[in-house]
Amino acid sequence: MKLLIAVISLVILLSFPLLGCQTAIVETITSPPSVEEIVGNAVNYLTNITTLEFDVDLTVDIAGEENGETVDASMVSKITGAVNVISKDGKVEMSVTLDSPGEATIEADMDMYFVDDTMYTLMEIPTLGNISMWVKSDIPPEMHGQMTQVEDQVDLLRLSEVKLIGTETVAGKVCYVLELVPNPDALWEFVSQRMAATGVPVPTLEEETIIRDIARNYSAKQWIAIDNFLLCKAEMDMEMTISDTTMDITMTLVISDYNQPVSIELPPEAENAIEVDADELPW
Repeated sequence: MKLLIAVISLVILLSFPLLGCQTAIVETITSPPSVEEIVGNAVNYLTNITTLEFDVDLTVDIAGEENGETVDASMVSKITGAVNVISKDGKVEMSVTLDSPGEATIEADMDMYFVDDTMYTLMEIPTLGNISMWVKSDIPPEMHGQMTQVEDQVDLLRLSEVKLIGTETVAGKVCYVLELVPNPDALWEFVSQRMAATGVPVPTLEEETIIRDIARNYSAKQWIAIDNFLLCKAEMDMEMTISDTTMDITMTLVISDYNQPVSIELPPEAENAIEVDADELPW
């Protein structure tokens, strides 16, 4: 479980900083700014945003053996959300489908609201007897940066070797296409500091090795708008092996509606949520 928490923390770090495309990459860019200038401008704009909305498509394919049995499963998740960076309020809607040969398909939905330093969560699992309940827990101050993902986006750019590989049009916007290669040592140090700050146990040497290997089997691209240097889209692909099980993770994140009004209203039924300690939550 501890190793799983470490891996999930790394997946969150590496995926949310990443944000359909209409044209092929253009290999030649006429008089582009340097990579350092693009990253610097992107960092400056990201640290000045007030609101944003995002959509995430996540796929995890799992194959291998566990306790002598074959493991073959796939998880598909769709996530949408909105964040008010200034008030630190946000909402996330998530749907998850888990398929495994010979097993019934499991579907689950989750709504999360971040309001007044409290996280309210509704989990619904129709395939397991229509489980549905609201719970709430305090949000540690260190978690706010992860909720907005702005800080992590900036840090991922700083922790990576960045290459400008062309331009591409995304949703009508011409973007610089950046290829990111994280530095394993710098990434490990950052993940350790992040986990310690949020109360997650620091990984062991074995877990550290896995995290470093993940960084080596990780690829990402970011699309940054030429006109305003805002991050429009990113794609991530990561493969990791734990014992005899291999997980292939792909994610696409699209960020839109920067600095536009967002509506984050807590549903009335959430007012009666059961209060639990954040450490007791399974997510």
